[in-house]
Amino acid sequence: AKQGLNTVREMKEPHDQLVGNSSAQLEQIADSRKVGEIERRLARKILRDRGER
Repeated sequence: AKQGLNTVREMKEPHDQLVGNSSAQLEQIADSRKVGEIERRLARKILRDRGER
């Protein structure tokens, strides 16, 4: 359970930072190889939630 909580905390900070980005910025992040896997996945998820991917 503790490991799962740590994973949630690790994802919350990047998620909160990405939510404020424009859709164009999120598209760039989602398609970039220069950012981490978590950031790419979160960017794609946010775009899906907005109905843009």
